[in-house]
Amino acid sequence: MGENSRQNYSSSNKTHRRGEEAVSLHNIIPVHILGAEVFCHLNARDSYVARAVCKEWRETLSTCCDWKKHYASLWKMPIERSLYAVHQGDMSTKIGDGAFWRELFDYKYRQMMGLYYRPERCTLYGHSSGVKAVKLCPGYDKLLTGSVDRRMICWDAQYFSYCGVSESHGGTVRSIALDDEVLVTGSTDHRIRVWRKRRDEQNASPLLPRGDERQRLVRDDWDAMVMRDTDSKMSEIFSDSKPHSRQSLNSDFPFDIASNDDREVLVSGHSGPVSCLALTDAAIFSGSWDYSVRVWDKHDLHDIHCVQVLHFDDWVLDMKRTRNHERLHVASGFNIHQVDLGKGEARVIGSMKHDVANETAPVTSLVNSEDGHSVYYGSGDGYIYSLDMRCRHQRSVPPFDCSLLAGSGRGGRNTLNRTSVTGISFEYPWIASSMNTGEVILLNIEDMVRGTNSKKGTSRVLRHGSGIGAHCVDIAEARIAAGFEDGTVLTWDFSRAEEAAHKLVMVRQRKRDAKQQRRKQIASSTSRRS
Repeated sequence: MGENSRQNYSSSNKTHRRGEEAVSLHNIIPVHILGAEVFCHLNARDSYVARAVCKEWRETLSTCCDWKKHYASLWKMPIERSLYAVHQGDMSTKIGDGAFWRELFDYKYRQMMGLYYRPERCTLYGHSSGVKAVKLCPGYDKLLTGSVDRRMICWDAQYFSYCGVSESHGGTVRSIALDDEVLVTGSTDHRIRVWRKRRDEQNASPLLPRGDERQRLVRDDWDAMVMRDTDSKMSEIFSDSKPHSRQSLNSDFPFDIASNDDREVLVSGHSGPVSCLALTDAAIFSGSWDYSVRVWDKHDLHDIHCVQVLHFDDWVLDMKRTRNHERLHVASGFNIHQVDLGKGEARVIGSMKHDVANETAPVTSLVNSEDGHSVYYGSGDGYIYSLDMRCRHQRSVPPFDCSLLAGSGRGGRNTLNRTSVTGISFEYPWIASSMNTGEVILLNIEDMVRGTNSKKGTSRVLRHGSGIGAHCVDIAEARIAAGFEDGTVLTWDFSRAEEAAHKLVMVRQRKRDAKQQRRKQIASSTSRRS
């Protein structure tokens, strides 16, 4: 038998074996049995991956899985205003049915994969001192920032404009939290401030923006407050893809932080600076440097009072609650505590000590997944750690050394201070961490858990450019915001980054085609002359 014949026989044999495997896979285990016995037990990501195997699996998984539950296990449930905007722009299904949540899951996952591409970066100027707290409000396209200058500023996150500023707090604004009912800030004057909804917003429909245009949201000097440092080519691409209307500026934010009326409530009780906040449907949790977490009843917003105090062994630096409001994770010194919020009261049910060789590197910030199964935290030694709360606090993946990436860009490494994580935020599958050397580091949890690097890598670095330390970071809806020591706020918008990258590829391809066409014309004209 010749060489070519042997190769053809071998290739046909392989093709035949693959065909037999494919046929046996569908014949031995029918698709409807897979849907009833296997697919219903898959988690959100495995269901998403299994849909790409074949057409039959895709159709079965689209109908047998609870995609709303899958969405809630990975991301925060969007408010109705966000659902309306997404539905109008990218979907054709009816809001609320199973197909809608499947399409919303696909849309959200593709959106988060856009963080691999080049974003639109913008620098906001408004604070006179270091920014200690940032909070993105994707449902209203707003950004809230708190600073050492004792003020909280509201920005429009879509058009990067100045919307309003609060009255001066009694100290540095160190934490911001909000939900559908209240906006809460904590400061170093040992107090928390609570803003209730405006009276005209309590009965307003959340689906459609209000018709009245609030001129206070449009400032004449908003262009002077913003410096766009994206290069010209990318700015042209983004300007073509963004909508030209100012609907975002005219949409109502339910909390009027600039007004001085009875919608603001001042609450006292701590004996130290308030460093972190967490909200549930029934209570406000405030952590402080006085070694305690106070629980405030918010059923009556006119009379907010403390109902319980949890005591710890060190400063409370950060805390996060789970999606179902049943657990609260608290970072205190070198320990991470798990608090049970059920049965009418909060009680500490477990603690895990952060074992580190450097005794001056406590846990600085933490965040948990939406289902509460995983906790990720940063420490003063520059590492990001992860814990699986279902396995007796075992670390699910090896810790990531952020110092390998921090300080390696422009301005050089900060050799006087040790690299440390100052803030951390999470939106599946990305962890965003701010560093005292001025970088914001993004880590892909999917690649870290699998132990393999994707083609684009498990991490990427967003830099300030001047080596100024970053104090805080937040990520939501493919946008990232970080506060820095010099009072600036940097935002990175990835919402249209993939679209812009594809447009850039098309522009470059057209340029190459035009260049080749010109060369052919020159060559043909030269040949005719000769």
